[in-house]
Amino acid sequence: MKMNGTPLPVMPQIEIRPATAGDFEAMYGHPPERTVYAFVGDAAGEIVGIGGVYLDPGGPIGFLNVTERAKPYKLTLLREAKRFMKEHAGPMPVRAIRDKNNKLAGRFLLALGFRYMRSTSEGELYEWNK
Repeated sequence: MKMNGTPLPVMPQIEIRPATAGDFEAMYGHPPERTVYAFVGDAAGEIVGIGGVYLDPGGPIGFLNVTERAKPYKLTLLREAKRFMKEHAGPMPVRAIRDKNNKLAGRFLLALGFRYMRSTSEGELYEWNK
């Protein structure tokens, strides 16, 4: 496709797949530290997002971390996160702490179906129920 005679850059397709220990190492520099059920957004071999649920002694914790390169795929990642939560979250409520450094994190959690609970010393607490 061309615009004013200049070809538009082609955005690589994003592949959504189950996360591996290698994906955690690529994203965080180490394998997961606890039991985790997760998915990744893989754009042409680059991990642009990783999300899921990890098991904490206090109950399941939901997470989604994305890179700057994830912006073109945000709706795909949102849809996958919703599907993942419905499919993989157990009977216990899943908690999440809003990322203080991301202005849109609260809106994203609400769009996923989490609801705001309260402010804690760790940050704003949200909860998702199946």
